[in-house]
Amino acid sequence: PNLIELRRVHGAGEQPYARPAHPYWARSAAPLGEDPLSHAAALAFMSDYLVILSVLAARTPIDRPTGIRTVDHSLWFHRPVNAEDWHLFSSDPVSIWGGKGLVHGSVHTRQGTRVASFAQEVIIPA
Repeated sequence: PNLIELRRVHGAGEQPYARPAHPYWARSAAPLGEDPLSHAAALAFMSDYLVILSVLAARTPIDRPTGIRTVDHSLWFHRPVNAEDWHLFSSDPVSIWGGKGLVHGSVHTRQGTRVASFAQEVIIPA
């Protein structure tokens, strides 16, 4: 939590799992310097932060997550990033079936430029 600043577009609400976590705005909470790999690593961390909640928001009823595990997380960079600036992270479930969920998402700058795309598969206990 101290590594990034996070602002949900829809607000946190009293029940965090009762509303979609995405989209959300995020940026590094500390200066990262000039190294582009530091900025890329920070953006990778941010892109993995609330993806599981996208799968949960699509389920009915929405319960507090227990036992959910990430199978994999892939991230494609389309442009260099400055992780100290705010980025909009959005994801949508592609498929939820047989105890698995697949999510695709995107990362945009404040100006609307897409800088990255991601995909994550999760295991969801029954």
